[in-house]
Amino acid sequence: MWQYPVDSNNRPIMLEDADSPVSILPPEDFAPFVVPFVTPSSSSARRIAPSPLSQTTTTTTATTPSSTSTTITTTNPFQLPPPYSDTLKRKSTAVTSLRTTLAEGADPASKSFLQKAIDAKFQEWLIETGHINQVNDLLSFTWEA
Repeated sequence: MWQYPVDSNNRPIMLEDADSPVSILPPEDFAPFVVPFVTPSSSSARRIAPSPLSQTTTTTTATTPSSTSTTITTTNPFQLPPPYSDTLKRKSTAVTSLRTTLAEGADPASKSFLQKAIDAKFQEWLIETGHINQVNDLLSFTWEA
């Protein structure tokens, strides 16, 4: 169904048309994302960034110093076609490998230097792409909630 888009009048959109308003994302450009949200039961709890790469549902309960617990569930709500699933697995493996290398193979001074370099590059990317505005919007939304 996802590969057969329709317009607001339920008419098929022809993907082959040069002036088509939509296109199918190439598998190599497919990436997971996490939509943060606060529920009444977790508003004072520490947030944990779940891994969005999972095809299955994972439930984790975390306890904060104030003895508040929050349950976080991650899932991919639909079955991905094999090329997209393979891409997510490959990206997940690369991230896991990098995290393992950083956790096991670096002394504290190197880790600190690498963390500062990653933070600086990320800040640079946010500014260059204009995504810093989205981060600022999320931060203002969080403070209002």
